[in-house]
Amino acid sequence: MIRTPLYVLNGLVGSIAGPLMVAVLYFMRGSDPELAMMAESLKDPEVVPYVALGCLGLMLFTAGMNLVASTALSREGKTIWVAKMIPVTARQQVDAKFLCSYFVSAIGVLMTTLIMVVLLKLSILWAIGATIVGLIGSVPLAALNLLIDVFHPKLVWNSEQEAMKQNMNGGIGMLISFIVLLIMAAVAFGALLLGLPVTAAFAAVAVVSAILAAVSLFALHAVAEKKYREMEA
Repeated sequence: MIRTPLYVLNGLVGSIAGPLMVAVLYFMRGSDPELAMMAESLKDPEVVPYVALGCLGLMLFTAGMNLVASTALSREGKTIWVAKMIPVTARQQVDAKFLCSYFVSAIGVLMTTLIMVVLLKLSILWAIGATIVGLIGSVPLAALNLLIDVFHPKLVWNSEQEAMKQNMNGGIGMLISFIVLLIMAAVAFGALLLGLPVTAAFAAVAVVSAILAAVSLFALHAVAEKKYREMEA
């Protein structure tokens, strides 16, 4: 991915767009009284836990927009024969691709944390909690997006742009990510409706994320060998 500038650009845009939008809105607050009032209200101690929860939502949304995972095999193109010939198991190869895409998602999570702490003065403890849950929640998002591309990679393309921008797997991956995000949001909202503290909502999202991570990684490993044998460019 790093050798091709187009891959780097498209891979990182999704992970940094969300945090940058928050930063832009923050710097624009001086020209809009309502934005300025909202920024000040976010510092209220009673509101801070909910700000942290919103920060977590932004982290997971950013991770879900990651195109690196949903085009991981597609980017191999006609050189997929190299992946099939090298003495490395398909499981190890998909693990490496997962780690690569997860690293990009982690960049987005950490950027969101940095912006929230520096600009919105979010409490360090709440920021750490949101970051931990965000990193856990990024696992199933990356694994499911990679699983889509393992099942049906787009190996025939004429330019790098086709591999990423004209690849249906990217759109399908975003749709799957959106469904997972809705599940996580419903879990958090349900915990709050039951009158549980915000920390319980964080814990509930972390547990659901861990379960989804285990299931998605198991599915990824289960199909890797079979799908790699079937792939032809």
